[in-house]
Amino acid sequence: KNCQKSFKPSDYLTTDEQLVAFRGNCSFRQFIPSKAAKYGLKVFALVSTSNFYTTNLEVYVGVQPDGPMHTSNNPYNIVTRLVDPLSGTKEYNIIKEYNNR
Repeated sequence: KNCQKSFKPSDYLTTDEQLVAFRGNCSFRQFIPSKAAKYGLKVFALVSTSNFYTTNLEVYVGVQPDGPMHTSNNPYNIVTRLVDPLSGTKEYNIIKEYNNR
């Protein structure tokens, strides 16, 4: 949160999915055959397009059981959580539409 307070991202941001290579034991390790490193931790990032600085990120932990700590893995909800720290500022107009194709 301190980094988010001290850094003002560019006017244009994008979301990206990354696979951080990891071969150890972890309950939410992912296998994605199309990636160079096929095993790893899946991370969703909000990135500034001008300097590629990551302004926020979220680790994908897989399907979660129902309960008080349950979070949705719907793409719209992931993007909403990533841009949430910026949504209260005057500088950013967040487009709240997502095309689920």
